[in-house]
Amino acid sequence: MSKLSEYLGQNLSGEVSTDNLLRNYFAVDAGILRIRPQVVIFPRTIDDIRKTTRFAWRLAEKGIALPITARGYGADNTGSSIGSGVVAVFPAHMSKVLELDTKIKKIRVQPGLNMRSLEEILATHGLFFPIYPPNLKFATIGGVIAGNTGGPKSLKYGSARDWVDRLEVVLSNGEIIQTGNLNRRELSAKKGLQTLEGEIYRELDALIDEKFDTIMRNYGPLTDGTGYNLRNVKTKDGFDLTPLLVGSGGTLAITTQAILKTIEKPAATALMIVALKTMKNFGDIVEAVNAAGPSEFEFIDGETLKWVEKNTGIKPLNTLDVSDPAGVLIIELDDGEGARSKSAKKLYKVFDEIGALVEIAETADDREDIWAVRYAVDAIMNHHKDNLRAVQFADASVPPENIKKLYQVATKLITIKKLRGFISGRVGAGNITVTALVDLQKIADRQAVFAFGREFYKYAGKLGGEISGDSCDGRLRQTAARGQYNDEMLGIFEKVKNIFDPKGILNPGVILDSEEPRLIALLNPTPPDRFFDYQPRV
Repeated sequence: MSKLSEYLGQNLSGEVSTDNLLRNYFAVDAGILRIRPQVVIFPRTIDDIRKTTRFAWRLAEKGIALPITARGYGADNTGSSIGSGVVAVFPAHMSKVLELDTKIKKIRVQPGLNMRSLEEILATHGLFFPIYPPNLKFATIGGVIAGNTGGPKSLKYGSARDWVDRLEVVLSNGEIIQTGNLNRRELSAKKGLQTLEGEIYRELDALIDEKFDTIMRNYGPLTDGTGYNLRNVKTKDGFDLTPLLVGSGGTLAITTQAILKTIEKPAATALMIVALKTMKNFGDIVEAVNAAGPSEFEFIDGETLKWVEKNTGIKPLNTLDVSDPAGVLIIELDDGEGARSKSAKKLYKVFDEIGALVEIAETADDREDIWAVRYAVDAIMNHHKDNLRAVQFADASVPPENIKKLYQVATKLITIKKLRGFISGRVGAGNITVTALVDLQKIADRQAVFAFGREFYKYAGKLGGEISGDSCDGRLRQTAARGQYNDEMLGIFEKVKNIFDPKGILNPGVILDSEEPRLIALLNPTPPDRFFDYQPRV
């Protein structure tokens, strides 16, 4: 056992390990990068996190780097949940619901809580947390907060930042603080503290005041996922660190508790699936569906469906008598059940007029069949054969009125780059995701991962979009961030990082400081087997 693990083992209540197999297991996540940690810890209490960060701070003062990466189940695909120092795995012990107040509809939870468990607990009280990724089984609330996840219902309900009320976090020197909205008097008191917390409030307040015009000028209507969100920290209602920490990828502080806002679960919903014969009127279709106010609105292209049927023998559209569709829409509405939904009836007429095939779910089995179509994308993500594996090349969002143009850009780039590419996304929210099958053992394919993204994100920016469609930049998207922001804004982000983490302890290389050559060297051609456990292996 190393001196590092020996010290941590003697001082933490949770388990500490340097076992080679365990370190290899936590060297990867659901993405395509690999970084092997020095040690893995399973914290039991906030004190374990406080001691670990304090220890890393002291080592940094001696010139010894010990990065700390907070992690859930490793479902992130941007490289945010892997690191070279200490990986702190929360689901083992810090995964509890601590308090639920049904009157004010708020719940206090630990970061390792599984999203499926959260959903089930809230459902017993008729409540609903509308922010979640599709992979509920392998997602934690800590990951949702770190990535500012939007998820399938983001069109109607926004992202995690809209639903996190306040946080308890550990700072890079081991201090424990609680975030929340502060009035002027409370902010003044915080700025008077002779601690790292006080320094953060003093320096961040001064930075926002000094660079206010630059900050506001660089944030468009969709730029909430890229870099650090500064525009919601200081408002006319007060000063709050919460919006900044949500979406910061564990680079500014480590979340140990969160208070979440919830709503009453919709009593009745209508679910419909639509097979499009052509993409000619795609933009008009998206506009018409959005006008109906859907809670979910997703798209899967025909190439995805054809590939799944050919390689698995499963016909995703077994409920619709259609061959070779251009794409499929999955739409959920919250204003009535099945065909009794007024919005569903109106949309049925819209699709009937353009010759699209439509089915509205009337039974639980119908709903299950429709949702199964969405997981056709997952079948591709699990593909690993003849050295080919699925890589999510790009994930961007634009104003919905520009969704057709972004789709056309994606199809054009897939053709130019001669890729076996697939397009999907939460199109109602203007999101397009591109996945392709590549051989990461080939230099050309490794370079293509970044080359495709650079061009795609450049076009997304021209269309008023952002490079982070449904999560923070992580490591993979950083090279594209320079196309999203100018050097002055990127410099502001670097100052924010330095204010919170002056010694570079918390998840370095995420959000900032990962150059393309370094990332190419970290590419992992072999996907982790454990991510085949919950989806069909192809």
